[in-house]
Amino acid sequence: MSKVTFGYIVGGTDKHYENLLRSLRSLERIKQDHEILILDADGRLSDSDGQENVRIIHYPVQKGKGDEWFKPHIWKMRYHLYEFLETDYCIYMDTDTVIVNDRVDDLIEYSEDKFLICAHWWLNDVKDYFDKVRVSAPAIKPYLDNNNAYQRYIASGVFLFKKGVHDGIFKTFSEMFDAIFADGQCPDGITDELLLALSLYKEGNYKFANGSMNHSSNHNQMPLKLEDGNFYGKNPDDAEFEKVFLFHNDIKEFYTSDITAGLEPNVIKELEKVCYIKE
Repeated sequence: MSKVTFGYIVGGTDKHYENLLRSLRSLERIKQDHEILILDADGRLSDSDGQENVRIIHYPVQKGKGDEWFKPHIWKMRYHLYEFLETDYCIYMDTDTVIVNDRVDDLIEYSEDKFLICAHWWLNDVKDYFDKVRVSAPAIKPYLDNNNAYQRYIASGVFLFKKGVHDGIFKTFSEMFDAIFADGQCPDGITDELLLALSLYKEGNYKFANGSMNHSSNHNQMPLKLEDGNFYGKNPDDAEFEKVFLFHNDIKEFYTSDITAGLEPNVIKELEKVCYIKE
């Protein structure tokens, strides 16, 4: 059996399914055997057509009442992947990601079997999030204290966990989520990243990875360079550049955002290539 599963969740508009297909294609860059696990909220995906390493599970969720971008009831699905995991490790990836370099073994070794995730590139801690984003204070107040307000804020679009080791993190997350969203409403600013940051503080046993594990692909946000045909990146406060594990960008927004702003033509061309944009 493979030792690692790439886990996805999907639901909502067409673009999320289109992004998923691109991300799945990028797994061709992973050389070792691996499994693929997809939780599909809308049941739009067919079976795996004989691909024994692919499992697609219809996972209906309460839709909630958030705006188009604010879908916590779909986001929370990622914290249930562990219930279906059959391999030793799982790397959760948002659908709008593409693998750039196969660093699976390096990341597993670096994790030391801790929950591995990247710090957020533009937010420092939970308090910083409250200072910069409108948040429904009454909804989250029962879970805040003077200590976890300084918990480093995280980027939940990619994380690595080990089967049976980090269940407590996911259960703590679910307890908070179910209490806050029980009525189907979507309190302002209560994102899965905020709840995950608080869950990590409570449960511990986590570790921060270099930002190259989950790079936005935007050099104006996170330092990025192309050397000898390979992309290297990091978070702004990381000491060293490392080979990019994956890029995090939406097909529909590649040219409408400032991803390519200020880049040399050869760098743009290579970025388009690794992100399958021209194809």
